[in-house]
Amino acid sequence: MAAIQFGLMYCMAVVLVTDDAYKIYVTREHALLLVKVICTAALHLMLFPEIAQSMTVMKYIINHQGEFTNPHVAFFISFVANSINILAELMNIYMLLYQYKVDYCIIHFVALEIIVEIPGIFMSSLIDDKLTTRVFGDHSLEIKYKGAEIDFWKDRSLFNKGQRCIYRVYRSLYVSTIFYFCPFFGVYWYRWLTPGDFGKH
Repeated sequence: MAAIQFGLMYCMAVVLVTDDAYKIYVTREHALLLVKVICTAALHLMLFPEIAQSMTVMKYIINHQGEFTNPHVAFFISFVANSINILAELMNIYMLLYQYKVDYCIIHFVALEIIVEIPGIFMSSLIDDKLTTRVFGDHSLEIKYKGAEIDFWKDRSLFNKGQRCIYRVYRSLYVSTIFYFCPFFGVYWYRWLTPGDFGKH
């Protein structure tokens, strides 16, 4: 699923960068600008629960290495899920910069939302599947250890130290910047171009 999502978003990014038909459009129309902000905020709110869940899983894996047969694979899966969601937010902003009609903004927003929802669509199609029920049943993660209780230098392996640093960087970046300011990134980028003009980059 992750490969499909990355592949589709990569194809969209390549077309935006290489096709001369796509040029950043800075509009004076308040309706178009408002739609772009709303689309950015809507995807941000849709992805927030997914990002929060993946970060919670990453933190749990880091602090409970002994609970997993292969904690490095488990961490990588949650890391990829988190990266896809953040990449989708940035892609959404980047795509909206090129739209010069309200309906085009909505179409591209919906298309990207479908790409993000591919894993959920696949899992919802597995009806009465025993493996799905076993893995995604009503299970809660029992927190036995907290990060502050684990000595970073003595109790963590080399890989676990690296995972801990990756998690802290991701969380700091998301909480301090992306969570609060993501819907306004597109508007901020517009200030470098003259309203009404087309600019390639």
